[in-house]
Amino acid sequence: TTGLVAATSEEDSNDNGDESDGQQDFTLYENSDYGFSIEYPSDWTTAESNLQEFEVVKFQSDTGLVQLFIVSADPLNTTIYEISNAIPSSPDRRTISETNTTLLGLPAVQTVYYMYEFGMTGKAMDLGALDNNNDLISIRYLAEPEYFDENLPIVNHMIDSFRLPTNE
Repeated sequence: TTGLVAATSEEDSNDNGDESDGQQDFTLYENSDYGFSIEYPSDWTTAESNLQEFEVVKFQSDTGLVQLFIVSADPLNTTIYEISNAIPSSPDRRTISETNTTLLGLPAVQTVYYMYEFGMTGKAMDLGALDNNNDLISIRYLAEPEYFDENLPIVNHMIDSFRLPTNE
């Protein structure tokens, strides 16, 4: 089963972009099915049902959405770079940047792009890595373009707080 744990932390406004009260409260989300934890803003909602395929949880505010996907990779010797290069280009997506980085010390790829779907424009960031079990861990942040940069420090805090059992 999955669930929320009542633990919070506070961030200084200079670190997270929240200037309304000088602090941002975070709540710890723990998922016992997959064994990960991640902090999310206390005033955001969580959902564990009515999700996309492979989506485990999503966190949402009025101005942004963070989704966490876990996909069992095929047993071949695949790298995150090969997976990233296999994503087909689409007229519904315009890549802004693609950067090699790390997630939990693992090689990762971060892609920032505009997406055009259902008559709307969104700006998104995908961060993906293969864990030690060869499962794809993907964190996606999506917002309207005018809110993307505003929420980015909060999303970066969420990414930095993400933990798997073997990474604690």
